[in-house]
Amino acid sequence: MGSATTICTDKTGTLTLNQMKVTEFWLGKEVMTDKASLKIAPNVLEMLHEGVGLNTTGEVFRQLSTSIPEISGSPTESAILSWVVFDLAMDIDELKQGHKILQVEAFNSEKKRSGVLTKMNGRKIPAQWKGAAEMIVSMCSNCYTKNGNIIPMNDEERTQFEMIIKDMAAKSLWRIAFGYKEVTDESVEVSRKIEETGLTLVRACRFKGP
Repeated sequence: MGSATTICTDKTGTLTLNQMKVTEFWLGKEVMTDKASLKIAPNVLEMLHEGVGLNTTGEVFRQLSTSIPEISGSPTESAILSWVVFDLAMDIDELKQGHKILQVEAFNSEKKRSGVLTKMNGRKIPAQWKGAAEMIVSMCSNCYTKNGNIIPMNDEERTQFEMIIKDMAAKSLWRIAFGYKEVTDESVEVSRKIEETGLTLVRACRFKGP
């Protein structure tokens, strides 16, 4: 007779594999489907790569340049990394070589978010935030469309995003959003922390476990 050392369940008691998968993601108010990377503007795709690859506690390991990447980390981090590596063609090594990490704010259960401030090849300084969708949306003043345009997030837009998040919650799906803001060297020197207001919403994702 066999024995079990670990049993994984969700909060309802349903047995799971302790794995998660990105099932849907939104750019602005538009849900993206298969072959999403072909439909996203290059500047938005770049921010998607930065927001995931630089603001993560997971790891992507490739033994050889021709090897299939191996993803490790928590179920959530692994799901996000797998999605961006395999579906959105992120090269994690190239990404990290082009960026210098300036500041990091680790995820905590109170704020429900994590942030990273990086410098890209001596040019722009992007502040990247990732966390519970409702928390990130509250920090944003604008949002990106898939065409790379930035539109203001007025009260009507914000209400629509909140309804999208509530719809995900009603389906018992995990919701994560990503926000971005480009800052200056001067503001970094003065504040000594990652900018957390006036962000631009890059995307929202939802997950489920098999």
